[in-house]
Amino acid sequence: MGGPGRVTSAKTEPRTVSPEPKRVKVLEAKPVEKKDPHLRKIRRLLGELSQTHENRSTQDLVRLLDEIGKHCDQFAQPLPVADAKQLRRWRRRVEDRVSAERSAQAVAASRNTSSGAGRTVEPPQDDRLPAERIDKSAVTVRGILEELARADGTPLNWGDLRLRAGGQFPSLHPDDQVALLVAVDRDTPADEPLLSTLVDSSVAAPHRLYRQVRVGLGREPVPDTELETHRAMEALRLRQLWRYRR
Repeated sequence: MGGPGRVTSAKTEPRTVSPEPKRVKVLEAKPVEKKDPHLRKIRRLLGELSQTHENRSTQDLVRLLDEIGKHCDQFAQPLPVADAKQLRRWRRRVEDRVSAERSAQAVAASRNTSSGAGRTVEPPQDDRLPAERIDKSAVTVRGILEELARADGTPLNWGDLRLRAGGQFPSLHPDDQVALLVAVDRDTPADEPLLSTLVDSSVAAPHRLYRQVRVGLGREPVPDTELETHRAMEALRLRQLWRYRR
């Protein structure tokens, strides 16, 4: 036994320190899409389209989109969302431009045929209206839209427009719809909103005609994301402009 005052120290166990786990360096795999030559080509062509479309012919734009389509077919996976959205937007714009030019060419060809000395006017094909019928209907439609603008009216669809015109024209081919509205706004000053702003194409795509008519008249195209707001503002400006006109 120990004497008084003697302290017996407890035996301490040696503390073990866990070794720090080694850090494993994770290599981030570069997205395959950035390496793919077809995607790089698609993006380069889309950029070229955005920068040079104003100076290109419609045929050249179609050719450029066809080239992009070929690279899309060879791309091993779906296009990234942003690229696919941009491509869809350009396809719609070029389709509208092709349709507007086709309508203008059909009207011009019909005029040339009817104005030729001693020539008989050939009947329209595929239920298309001849140029003189389009021009005659345009006078009526312009009057209807002017009155609608004065009365602060809401846009008309084609069914309502035909009723107001007293059945002067049948259900029109889409290209004839564009040609008719181009004729309606042919004399509208460049700094004024189009009367065609007050015509809806359909419930599903109400702005399609307005976009195509702008192209047919050589007005600056409006991006799809801004088209609804732009058209609403133009309709408001149109009503303010025509409210006191007689």
